[in-house]
Amino acid sequence: MKKAILICVLSVMVLAGCGGRRQSDNKCLYCNSVYAYDYQIDGQTVTFCEDCYEKEMEQNNQVKADLKSDI
Repeated sequence: MKKAILICVLSVMVLAGCGGRRQSDNKCLYCNSVYAYDYQIDGQTVTFCEDCYEKEMEQNNQVKADLKSDI
């Protein structure tokens, strides 16, 4: 009985998208790493590895801060 409940709970989690993120079929936009994920940035879907994503987000935040300071 406990196994059946555990299997049901795990199945619901997987179907709800709680199984973690899925690796992209595409390579990283910058370094061509095959261990990359799709991200939504400003309405665009782009593929980055984790390192390049962090760099891109830092640069994106800096650009937004610069635009705010120019106003």
